[in-house]
Amino acid sequence: MTAWTILSLVVLLYLKVSSAVSTNQKLHRSTSKRIFLREELGLRKQDLDSVEKRFPTLFKLSIESNIRPTIEVLRSFGFTKKDLRQILKVNPRAFSLNSEWSLPEKLLEFEQTFGLSRRELLRTVTSFPLLLTMRRERHAEVIAFFANTVGLEKGVSQVKRLAARYPPIFYTDPDVLRGIWE
Repeated sequence: MTAWTILSLVVLLYLKVSSAVSTNQKLHRSTSKRIFLREELGLRKQDLDSVEKRFPTLFKLSIESNIRPTIEVLRSFGFTKKDLRQILKVNPRAFSLNSEWSLPEKLLEFEQTFGLSRRELLRTVTSFPLLLTMRRERHAEVIAFFANTVGLEKGVSQVKRLAARYPPIFYTDPDVLRGIWE
C-alpha cells in the first residue's frame, strides 16, 4: 500500500467515526429532552414523535435555558400540565419563545388587549395555542378590522367575547377577513 492509500483510509475511517459520534451525541441530546418532556409534562411517545417530526428545533434547545423556563412562565400564569401538553402538541414553537421577555409579554398583552380574565386567557390560549406565536401587530390589525369594517365597538366587551369564543379569528390575516366580509 502506498502512503497516499493509507492516508485516504485513515481519513475515511476518521470521517466514519466522527459521523457516528456526532449522530450518537444528537440522539443523546434528543433523548434527554424526550425524557424531560415525558416526565415534566406526561407526554406519550407518539406525542413526542409527532412534536419532533413537526418541530425538530425544539430538541436542539437547552432544557435549562429554554424549555424549563418556558414551562415555568406558563405555569406562573396558571397553565396546568394538561394545558402545557396541549400547547406543546399543537404549537411546539411556543416553547422556543424567549421565556424571560417575549412569552410573558405576549400573554399579558393578549390578556390586556382583549380584556380577558386570567381564566379566560388560559382557556383561549389552550384552545388555540397558535396565538402564542402570532405577530403582535396582528392583534391591533384584527381589532381595527372589527372596529372599522364590521362595526364592533372598540370597547372590550365585544372583542373579549369574540376572542374567548373564536380565538382562531385573531390569527387570521385581516386582508382575508376583509375579503370574506366584503
